[in-house]
Amino acid sequence: MRQLLPFLLFLFYFSVISGQKLPLISGKPESSIIPSRSWQNIKHFSTFEMPFEQYRKYLIGVVPTENNQGNVAPITLPMPDGSTRTFEIMSSTVMESEIQSRYPEIKTFKGTDGTHYMRMICTDHWLKAYVLDEAGDIIIEPYSTDSKDWYGVYYSNDINIEEAALSRICGESGHNILRQELNKSDRDNQLISRTVLGSNPVSLITYRIAVSCTGEFGQAPALGGGSVATIIAKIADALTYANAVYEKDFAIHFNMANNNDRIVFTDPDTDPFENNGSGGFLLGQNTTIVNARVGTFLYDIGHVFTNSCTDVGGIANLGVVCSKESKANGVTCWYTSDVAYVAQRIFCHEMGHQFSASHTFSNCNGNESGTMYEPGGGTTIMSYQGLCGALNLESTNPPHPNFFHSCSLEQVIGFTRVGVTCGTKSDPSNTYPVSTVLTKPNLTIPVSTPFELKGLGSDMEDTTLTYNWEQYDNGPYGSALGDVSSTGPLFRVFFPSKTPNRTFPQWSSIFNSPPTNPNYDVREVLPAESRNLNFRFVVRDNHPGAGGSSYSSLSMKVTDQAGPFKITFPNTTADKLYKNACNRISWDVANTFNLPVNCKKVDIFLIRNREVDKPIILKSNTDNDGNELVDIPDLGTNVRVRVCVRAADHIFFDISDRDITIIDAATSGVNMGLTPNVVNVCLPQVVEVKIRSCSFGSYSGQLKLFVESGIPQGSTYQFAKEQLSSSDETTLSINANNLTQKSSFLVTVGAVTEQGDTLRDQLTVNAIKNDFSDQKLLYPQNGNKDVLETPLFKWNKSINASQYTIEIATNPSFGTSVVYTQSNISADSFLLPLVLKENTIYYWRLIPLNDCGAGNSTSTFAFQTIRKVCLNQSYTGNPVNLSRSKTHAIKIPLNFNGTVSDINFNNVEVEADAVKDVVLSLISPTGTKVRLFNQNCGVTLDFLCSFDDDAPIALTCPPTMGLRMQPFEPLRAFNGQSLSGDWTFEVITNSSFSSGTIRNFTLQYCAELKPNNPFNVNGGPLRLNVGETKLINSSSLLSQDNDNTPSQLVYTLVSATQKGDLLLNSVKLSIGSTFTQKDIDDGKLSYHHTGSISEIDEFNYTVQDGTGGWYGVSSFDIFIGAVATNDRELDKKWQVFPNPGSGLFQINFTEPMEKNTYLRVINTSGQLVLKLDVSGSNDSVLDLNSLSDGVYMLALNNQNGASVRKLIIAR
Repeated sequence: MRQLLPFLLFLFYFSVISGQKLPLISGKPESSIIPSRSWQNIKHFSTFEMPFEQYRKYLIGVVPTENNQGNVAPITLPMPDGSTRTFEIMSSTVMESEIQSRYPEIKTFKGTDGTHYMRMICTDHWLKAYVLDEAGDIIIEPYSTDSKDWYGVYYSNDINIEEAALSRICGESGHNILRQELNKSDRDNQLISRTVLGSNPVSLITYRIAVSCTGEFGQAPALGGGSVATIIAKIADALTYANAVYEKDFAIHFNMANNNDRIVFTDPDTDPFENNGSGGFLLGQNTTIVNARVGTFLYDIGHVFTNSCTDVGGIANLGVVCSKESKANGVTCWYTSDVAYVAQRIFCHEMGHQFSASHTFSNCNGNESGTMYEPGGGTTIMSYQGLCGALNLESTNPPHPNFFHSCSLEQVIGFTRVGVTCGTKSDPSNTYPVSTVLTKPNLTIPVSTPFELKGLGSDMEDTTLTYNWEQYDNGPYGSALGDVSSTGPLFRVFFPSKTPNRTFPQWSSIFNSPPTNPNYDVREVLPAESRNLNFRFVVRDNHPGAGGSSYSSLSMKVTDQAGPFKITFPNTTADKLYKNACNRISWDVANTFNLPVNCKKVDIFLIRNREVDKPIILKSNTDNDGNELVDIPDLGTNVRVRVCVRAADHIFFDISDRDITIIDAATSGVNMGLTPNVVNVCLPQVVEVKIRSCSFGSYSGQLKLFVESGIPQGSTYQFAKEQLSSSDETTLSINANNLTQKSSFLVTVGAVTEQGDTLRDQLTVNAIKNDFSDQKLLYPQNGNKDVLETPLFKWNKSINASQYTIEIATNPSFGTSVVYTQSNISADSFLLPLVLKENTIYYWRLIPLNDCGAGNSTSTFAFQTIRKVCLNQSYTGNPVNLSRSKTHAIKIPLNFNGTVSDINFNNVEVEADAVKDVVLSLISPTGTKVRLFNQNCGVTLDFLCSFDDDAPIALTCPPTMGLRMQPFEPLRAFNGQSLSGDWTFEVITNSSFSSGTIRNFTLQYCAELKPNNPFNVNGGPLRLNVGETKLINSSSLLSQDNDNTPSQLVYTLVSATQKGDLLLNSVKLSIGSTFTQKDIDDGKLSYHHTGSISEIDEFNYTVQDGTGGWYGVSSFDIFIGAVATNDRELDKKWQVFPNPGSGLFQINFTEPMEKNTYLRVINTSGQLVLKLDVSGSNDSVLDLNSLSDGVYMLALNNQNGASVRKLIIAR
């Protein structure tokens, strides 16, 4: 036995309200006092003497009863390190009134020291206290049966448990997954979120708990103690600890049910349980026994205690609280008599399952596909900490978790506040804390680079808030720590702390990691590939008796196009910094300056003695260019520091790999540097950079500047001054406006000292143009019909674009009609993550972006989704109960003549004890069977989902939250079959299934539409004089349809005129405006030219008939002024192709052109850009490669007349 802190005897006193003093004496008991338990299994502990009777009298006679008025009494308790803490306490029962009256000697209390929550139990013979601490639970309990007055205090992680016991995992059973009347719709999820919204009132829910025990447990001296009274006290002891945890995180309180003494047993031969050494066998027996002896409606949750089991450490059904058939299906196996260990590691864990909380770890026997949020074995209550061998996150003596993961918070709070209705609610005069994420959302960080997340919490009642940052990415984990996946967890969860900010990895890992380890810590692996990261910021108010827990979410991305962001100097122990002098700090920018990270500025500071909260600022908001001259202060002799370069407008950073020494400069010298070292210039801007000189030691003298290399041919440069003193500044200007395309060049600037030494620094100039004319939309093409409802959009990227924003809308005006938009797309394609509506016209465009800003949007393309008519047949019958090992079938009669073009099975709502025990199928009238779900998921939630071949995601676990997913087998197997007849929804359950209910589903069936499309008869051009207003009648613009009238043919304006106004009834039309063919026929559509020169105008439009027929974007040309008069005979004599073209055009003439025939090219401003004599020509090649993309007029004229064509250059 080793005692912690063998210090001299100290005597502590504190005064109480009545004036009496309670002594607290720390020291060693006499050798005659024999320990009451195997204290040698506690690695570190302290002992102290406390007069038990004085304390008991104080607790019973002075401490006030539970109240909301703040009436408390103080009590001072020792801590394992020899310090003390004073708690303000009040009594708080863990028993219903009748059973409490039968065992009046059992008294329980709750309290807080302002930061830590404490619960205490006192009987006629002993008292115990549990303090929830961020370093682990602190336990105070009797030391000896020989003396009531001696107690030990220790951390729960100092308990040594046999390795064999540690290997017993949870035998969680999926037989009752979320069996509440909760349909997890969007509305219900909103209710859950609204429940924990900051400042909303917290409701305390008290559950009547019936805890039975086997005879083996009851008779064991160190467990049940051999009598009903001692068993009840042991159960009350376990509930004392459980209440501390559940009250803090969930505002859930447990009171022992009134008839609980009827279900505890002291004789294994006469107890009603069979096979008491098997948790699995006990699980199915307990509810029947408790219902019979306590009363089915006289308790809300039940559990059974037994001694060590041969199969599991504990086992429970999921989500069974309040369910009369299985609400007592929970087992805790006691491998040790230590209440703190068992109640924490097993009892609280198994009850978590009963409240619907699933496992949260990612790789250890028992992980669940839908909630794998913690690396390896995890570190929270619903994890398997310490049970996972090489995947344990703590190798030795980890603090036992006394808090739940935010996933568990969501599950249990949702289950108890929105799902089940049993339990008694009361007002504890508390509100949920407010959690605010201060870090900007949707940032992109570089790979393999530390980062920091920041939050803020507030609360109306409590000031001692604690915080957690938890990664919230469900996904797989490898067979060893650090073997992470591209979707799953990377970072472990730590105990809640008083600090709302968190670095990833923790500072201790960053400081202590060897330079050769780029991941710092295998338990906290920085992402090394592009992926998404999601986090939750959890705030707890630690309100005594009814804590409020709330959380906020944050999403970001990681890109492998940037990083690792690393300091390069000073970075090793050999690197030195000169104090009271100018020093160069350098780092690898690693493309973080550019999109998608886009960090332009950094802060540079020193961290002294690892005091991260007291940074010494060297330079703020300086350019992220990899190089900076800074002045190092005098911090004393041989001071060791770390240099930190942190993104000023972002969240990532790096520090020197090793401590750096600051020394006096041994020599004299001078530095010269450019600021910034990387410049993005948006042509035709001029580049301007600062040049700074600074010295160390006693150096003085002049520097002569020059440009050594790198200025592009034709570009010029100039220094504001060419001579610098030893501490001086100037600027360098570079004019690169002669550059015609995107390019980068490296400029080397030199400085010659008076001693003839040459200093050099370099400047990278990225010349950027906002010319995106080389981009091109590829798919869906303009006018595409029958496009899938989840299309893959494709395009050719512009060389000058770094990212794109895509917009999809139901109207070409976009704006409020946008149905989806996505920014920061660096690829040349995008798969739409939602399902578009069938038989609908959509418009899409791209907006290019680079470091110079956003360019103009591309032209708008229109497409139409699959043309089909879809109808829904919803289930209207009563719920159908499911049972074990049976096939359940529900007929769906359809009376619709037609063939299947698409089948979807939507709004599937089935309560199932375990989805892994269920097969869902749809059967057509011809007998074709398609399996929708084939026992795919592990222990997850019930079904609330839709199945669709065209869904953007594959079959996903859990099949809840209203997800639309692809089925196990494709529904397209029904395509071409007759719709008419009886369809069947089939549910097959296996032998492991217990019970469930079919509540709802909708069969969506679609038949293909083959409408008659409208067609264009007349499509322009319109010819008019400069400044004229002219009607656009049907001789100029006419669309027809074989089965629709002119009033049913609707034109939608996709692009508007630029040289004048398109008018409907004299009202100007804009993009997205509509008019009908009848409007044209009735003379309501006109064009008014607002210019003063001859030019060409146009507008683009689509036409649809309202019954699924349409044609895509067409152009209507308008010729104005001199270009408007065409000789119709001359019109027939020539052709130009290709049109549109990329620069070379073929001109063909039907006969040789007469003398003085000229071909002119005119731009949209009316300027003549080319004149070509084609007299006598039969054909000609027109080379317009020197012209930019756009619309031009091509005019052929001679003495007999003129003929005009519109010419489009599009590369």
